[in-house]
Amino acid sequence: MEKDNKNIHRGKVLHEILKNEPRRIKDIVEDAGYKYGTFYKHKNNPELSYEIIAKYGKIIGRDLSIEFPEMAEYPSLAVVKTGYSNKGSLDLKNELEELKEKYSNFLNKHNSILESNIQLREENIRLKEQIAELKTKS
Repeated sequence: MEKDNKNIHRGKVLHEILKNEPRRIKDIVEDAGYKYGTFYKHKNNPELSYEIIAKYGKIIGRDLSIEFPEMAEYPSLAVVKTGYSNKGSLDLKNELEELKEKYSNFLNKHNSILESNIQLREENIRLKEQIAELKTKS
């Protein structure tokens, strides 16, 4: 891989990326909607289109604009990973309310534990004082 992005052989870079994937290249190619033989044309194409590269990126769940910075100029090709992409506004509000309730419950339990801890420390101090008094009397 050359450092100058303008002279990168896009097909070779894509091939290297796919070789490092846990899935077989053949499966990735087919999931992208291509025949396995077509992949040889792709990997040998130094100016492989960003649309094709993005298609492979979507299949492997990876934003390839890191390897191909020029892809950033085409926002429609970006692979965006968010847990909320398919959730509606109402779902998000409900999830937020659930999280607030859980947080509130944990906070109340935490405060209760702190209060118990303070009481136990005070009791421990009193007991140590009583032990010290008993030792001095003996």
